[in-house]
Amino acid sequence: IPYVVPMNFGYHEGYLYLHTGPGGKKLDILARNPEVSIAFSLDEKLHIRHETVACSYSMLYKSVVAAGKVEFVESPDEKKEILNHIMRQYTEKQDFRYNDPAVNNVVVFKVKIREICTHIREFG
Repeated sequence: IPYVVPMNFGYHEGYLYLHTGPGGKKLDILARNPEVSIAFSLDEKLHIRHETVACSYSMLYKSVVAAGKVEFVESPDEKKEILNHIMRQYTEKQDFRYNDPAVNNVVVFKVKIREICTHIREFG
């Protein structure tokens, strides 16, 4: 059965970076099968051509669908580097400080992108 879960991510040089807490269903599934599909949708906006015609309503969006294989990261230094990529995705800052217990507790993994497809639906 496919399993879908929303997650924060970072991206750098062909890798998607993700993190989670220890244990849980997603980690159990990834331990059995590290092959993943990942989807993102951005900038969704309702577009209306004629307010009284239902079929003239549509969504404007940008989307990315990717596939790859999860690699778990064990090195504390690499975990910190990856966590900085994730933080930069949302804050544009870098070089955060991390305490050792937090780094030891977080599960960090990366996905080397093997396939990627993008789609943009915009009206001008």
